[in-house]
Amino acid sequence: MVRVIDEAEYMLLVFEFCDRGDLFELIKREEAGTGIYDKTFAAELFLQLVDAVAHCHSKGVYHRDLKPENVLITNDWTVKLGDFGLATFNNQPAEFECGSPPYMAPEVFGTSGKPTYAAAPADVWALGVIFFNMLYGVNPWEKAISQDKHFRVPTVTIQFNEIMTAKKKKKNCHRRSRIHLGDRSANGSS
Repeated sequence: MVRVIDEAEYMLLVFEFCDRGDLFELIKREEAGTGIYDKTFAAELFLQLVDAVAHCHSKGVYHRDLKPENVLITNDWTVKLGDFGLATFNNQPAEFECGSPPYMAPEVFGTSGKPTYAAAPADVWALGVIFFNMLYGVNPWEKAISQDKHFRVPTVTIQFNEIMTAKKKKKNCHRRSRIHLGDRSANGSS
């Protein structure tokens, strides 16, 4: 934010001009259905977005409307997070169906029967959908609900014996194959 103008009848918030528009415009400028052509560049933009959301969460702010249209881009390709109109300080909000349906986590639709949902993981879910959109140029579904033909919740059955076998294999790793920081400094490498 550049400036706040607080008048008797209104308050104006002046923000930095983001002359490259929003992430939605960038995705749509690329060839239809392909997402952002340069995947390394997409990852760099996405990591900036992840940092912005992590910063908000560290301050106890949960956005609840993350989507490409709310991700602004400056001339030097710096990502800015905008539109905090649905944001909350409450990580267990009871207001359901907040946000934009393609980016909302399943629990935000209020179908679980629980009185609240966790806002931080719901923001992380939205980040995943945004990244999918950046890579492929489309949303994976319209709504993350069972009635949406594109949304599928995978069913995985893991047997207890499989878990125990995997743990045993991990425990039995050869000691010499492990890297210890102390060993590296003793050899003079850094």
